[in-house]
Amino acid sequence: MGSLSPGLSSGLPIDQPDTGQNHADTSQLFDADLLFEVVTRRYEKRSLVLTTNLPFSEWPTIFPNAGSAIALIDRLIHHAEIITIEGESYRRRAAEVTRGRPLGGGH
Repeated sequence: MGSLSPGLSSGLPIDQPDTGQNHADTSQLFDADLLFEVVTRRYEKRSLVLTTNLPFSEWPTIFPNAGSAIALIDRLIHHAEIITIEGESYRRRAAEVTRGRPLGGGH
């Protein structure tokens, strides 16, 4: 049995599912399951702060199981205070400057 990293410090043990597949095949599945489990265990018990650069409508495209993505979104927004921040990404701008690319130079 694994546990959350010390930075999360909720003391909630997390079990990795045994799917019989190798780690490379299950990595994305495990990551999605881990996030789902953390949110589910904190749901209606503790606060949770989550940031994302994707709208909820695109979450099913990055989760292996669209049903889990929808259930996760449902738990997240049930008692949520959603703050939408519009504007240019500071991290993207800093990365472009570091690489020597002009701002707004495209991909």
